[in-house]
Amino acid sequence: MFKSAIWASFYCGWGALIGNPFTSLSAQTSPHPAFRQYTTDDGLASSETYCIIQDKQGYIWISSDNGVSRFDGYQFRNYGFKDGLKENVIFEMHFDTLGRLWMQAMSGNLYYLDVDGQTIRPYWNNEVLLNFKDRPDYVKGFIVEGAGDRVHIATLAYGIISISKEGTTNTYPQQEPSFRQIFEIDDHAISAIFVNAAPNMIKTYQEQLIRRQRCSPVYIHTQKDVWKYLEFYHSQHEDFQKGFAFNSFRLGPGEYFIQLHYNVWFIKNGQIRWHHHFPYQILHARLMKNGQLFLGLHQHEGLRVYPSVEAFRKEPGANWLPGQTVSHFMEDRAGGRWLATNENGVFYAPADAFLVHDQETGWPDEKVTALALKSANEVYVGLGNGEVLSRDRMSKKWTKLPVVPGTGSIRDLHFDHHKQQLWAGRIGLFYLQNNKWVPHEVQYNGRSFGISNHITESPKGERLWVCNQVGFMSIELPEKTLANRHIGYYQRTYVVREDFAGRVWVGRPQGLFEWKDGVLLERQNLHPAFALRVEDIVLLPDSTLAVATKGGGIVFWKNGQHEQLTTEQGLSADMMEYLHVDEKGVLWAGTLNGLNRISGTWGKRKVKTITVAHGLPSNEISRISSWGEDIWVASSKGLVHFSNKPINHFSPKPILASVLANNHPLDLSKPLALKWNKNNLEINFFAINFKMNGKIPYRYRMDGGAWTQALSGSLNFPELPPGKRFFEVQAQNEDGIWSASTSLRLAIHPPWWDSWWARIGTIVVALFLFFGVYKFRIGQLKKQNQIQQQITELERAALQAQMNPHFIFNCLNSIQNYILQNEKDSAILYLGRFAGLVRNVLNASVAGKILLEDELNMLNNYLELEKLRFKNRFTYEVKSAEDLNVFEVYIPPLLVQPYVENALLHGISGKASGGRVSVFFEKKAGYLEVSIQDNGIGFNGKGGHTKSPKEHKSFGMSITRNRLELLADKQEEAAVHTQAIRNAQGEVCGTEVRIRIGLKEELFLEPIN
Repeated sequence: MFKSAIWASFYCGWGALIGNPFTSLSAQTSPHPAFRQYTTDDGLASSETYCIIQDKQGYIWISSDNGVSRFDGYQFRNYGFKDGLKENVIFEMHFDTLGRLWMQAMSGNLYYLDVDGQTIRPYWNNEVLLNFKDRPDYVKGFIVEGAGDRVHIATLAYGIISISKEGTTNTYPQQEPSFRQIFEIDDHAISAIFVNAAPNMIKTYQEQLIRRQRCSPVYIHTQKDVWKYLEFYHSQHEDFQKGFAFNSFRLGPGEYFIQLHYNVWFIKNGQIRWHHHFPYQILHARLMKNGQLFLGLHQHEGLRVYPSVEAFRKEPGANWLPGQTVSHFMEDRAGGRWLATNENGVFYAPADAFLVHDQETGWPDEKVTALALKSANEVYVGLGNGEVLSRDRMSKKWTKLPVVPGTGSIRDLHFDHHKQQLWAGRIGLFYLQNNKWVPHEVQYNGRSFGISNHITESPKGERLWVCNQVGFMSIELPEKTLANRHIGYYQRTYVVREDFAGRVWVGRPQGLFEWKDGVLLERQNLHPAFALRVEDIVLLPDSTLAVATKGGGIVFWKNGQHEQLTTEQGLSADMMEYLHVDEKGVLWAGTLNGLNRISGTWGKRKVKTITVAHGLPSNEISRISSWGEDIWVASSKGLVHFSNKPINHFSPKPILASVLANNHPLDLSKPLALKWNKNNLEINFFAINFKMNGKIPYRYRMDGGAWTQALSGSLNFPELPPGKRFFEVQAQNEDGIWSASTSLRLAIHPPWWDSWWARIGTIVVALFLFFGVYKFRIGQLKKQNQIQQQITELERAALQAQMNPHFIFNCLNSIQNYILQNEKDSAILYLGRFAGLVRNVLNASVAGKILLEDELNMLNNYLELEKLRFKNRFTYEVKSAEDLNVFEVYIPPLLVQPYVENALLHGISGKASGGRVSVFFEKKAGYLEVSIQDNGIGFNGKGGHTKSPKEHKSFGMSITRNRLELLADKQEEAAVHTQAIRNAQGEVCGTEVRIRIGLKEELFLEPIN
């Protein structure tokens, strides 16, 4: 109770913070940004908001009396009891070094949002505050160091309470009975009050301060020093009676705004620079990036804006959001301003928002329907309620002109610079003279009326053209006489424009016409869009006509040359409302979907759209005018004045919100690898660009393909094929600039039968099968080859067997002849040689092949036997080449013998003596060549010798030819060639037979070293 009593006695009037009335600001007419408002209707947790900050990702966090809200530019995510927040009234928020959001409830208890972004947890040392008894139930302000390593809490009785991570506490008492504390850590500052005496001592101390018009001392705890201030005073005694007002605000390094009751003290680097009486309670103060000083005021006094800190004590400042209690505000990373109010939610304006004149600045109506400029600072505005306002050139204040007769809105305004006269169209047409509106009427069918919807001036200023639903006419200046009347039923006209050549162009519901010699001529054939409703026509400096249509955009036309701009070329809409050309020839086009700035020449025109995303109060543009670089735009929610805006080349990258595979969320913090049947992908993303108000265009592509544009932040990719996928998405800003890509890499594994290991396995199995089939086939071929070799050997043996009886028969026949002729010695010699030959032949028949040496011996034996049989009628010679090693070469036996026998029987038969037979063996490339020559009757040219008188049918050579063919791999490698031998006179003197025996590896012995 001790602390409660002290609190009650010292802080008289504390209820003023939440209810006592304050002096209202006087009405002022300073223009303000076009604010966008967010309330519970938009999803905000509560419209009673207290604090607003931005995190590293760009989200906006808002505290309120109903928890905390997070905003991404599209929707609000509200955190409350179900998320772990046990107290709903949250005053202050900060981020720790881990990026966690810390929140302070009205009781002083702290909470923080876990790193998962979903769960709110209480500060582990909240119970420590229970040790500080009789503490007021209102606490505002805290600082968190590191990740909660040390926390400093501002109280209204114990000053600053510092709490370590382990729960130990520390306060900072001074010798005075009560004082105010300001505590600074890491660019943050909080203010508190310390009461350090009994109630009676506090009362006495308070009375002394009142008599001296002084305030309690102030101690500022910086990270280096403690600054002490004892002589803060009241500039007006009655301020103390109005109620309590104390707060401090850190504006920058070493710079503080301190409000004590209704005096503001500015301290810089520990020194009091000045103080200024300010009869409004400041809830928040901040120095903005552009040097402006913003003050959020209590009791519905709005936001006060000053050009600088010094301007605070020299001028009243601009008042934004009058009628709102601005509790907190911040400047986001893009320069946008966010204002939290206690009654009506949050207000937002982009960094380069246009300043707006509307009802908030004191106008009777915010809908601007007409606009005319007298000079750079003298402006006339027609409103929807029928009033006309004039802006004074010197004071820049708005005043009302006399009421224009009639009903409804002001249709158009035009200022005649030649006569310095203002024209106005309402129901009728009027001009201002001697501060009175003078009607200008036309007679038709006995009636007087004014034509007043649209007023244009000829290039040289000699006439005005006016039109409305009954037609059009001209007013010849300066006499104001009527001419060129085209009036009647169904003659509705929207615009009449005279060009530099004096041609008069008329825009009507049926399209474009030309007024010539009192006749209205159709000109819809000049361009297809000229058949549409023509809303406005303007003249460019090069005499090009710019024609605004309803549905066809803008058509530029000059002497048959034309160019059309539509939404495809960047216009905000194809339904045009109004056109204006500034002094530089830039065309401005107003639509119901925003403003368009069109620059450039033929074929090179560029369109820049300006919408509410750029700070317009409304996209409904009714009129445009300019003076030099200054552009004035009339909209349905006020008048905007600006200079040409630069293009914003920065566009925030999209953020991947979630990725789902077959409706199951994926962990984006890990590499994404999906099964082949989890390939139905949903990708959700968004970009944080508060200017765009949730209407951000996106474009995306997969695997480096063509870009596809989308307005939604959710994409579906059904049945993506296996492989490595690369997804990219970009966001577009208000000036059409695309952001850098946000990318997502993922891999979709193929089904097991289409995986690399399955493919390798298939290849391995296929190789094994192929190898198995190959081995099986090779085995079959080898077996077939073995069988074939066996058959060949058998055939060879059979042929050899056929040859051996033939040879034996011849030998026996010779022995028989010897016996019959009673030549016993010759028979015995012959028989001995024959026995040796038969023995060699039988051995060769068994072996299948014999050494070439043995073959030579057998031929010598055979020829010797034949020589005995023929009684030495011939001589013979069997030789081999010197480079031929007869002990290394194997050949089948008796291959040459049949040809030698043929040379004997057919070559020397018929010769009594002098016969000759020679056999020569020679090794050549890949074969063994045997030459057999005789000097017999010769070759007949038909493949054999000339027939002898006694025909002899020999099977020996045909058998041998077959054997040679079985031995050969190629026909030419084992051929028999026969040719006649001729003498110098060309006469046949013998026969030569060449036998080629193919040599195989098995026919050679290993070399003998």
